[in-house]
Amino acid sequence: MKKLFTLGLSLLLLASCSKDDDDKGIDVSKLTNKKWYFETTKVLGQTFPYDDHEPCGKDYIEFLSTGMLRNVDVWECEEDIISIPYTLEGNQVTVTAFGETVTVTIQKVTNDRLEISYQEDFDENGTLETVVETYTDM
Repeated sequence: MKKLFTLGLSLLLLASCSKDDDDKGIDVSKLTNKKWYFETTKVLGQTFPYDDHEPCGKDYIEFLSTGMLRNVDVWECEEDIISIPYTLEGNQVTVTAFGETVTVTIQKVTNDRLEISYQEDFDENGTLETVVETYTDM
């Protein structure tokens, strides 16, 4: 199972840009300044639960209203935090880090649920698959 967003946004930074024909706006108040805990990854018809939470804390991402994205990986009860700038345009979130720019699509955001998608060669067969990640604020 690939570990999502942890260790420096590993999957996010490896993902390819994704486009969505429906350029709907996102209610920023539902997205920002809350902790989004990793829940599942869906790809190739399978759903993988996120299984890297520690008993003393959960990994999460946080979109700050200041335009910074915090990726927090709890490791041995310590928070390893990586902060990078992000931009939100319509339902597209773009980050630039480590010399690479990546865009993901926000499929859904409610008060307690976030769903994003992007394209990645998940099974390393040379074909891009759609990956959908789900987060919860609990």
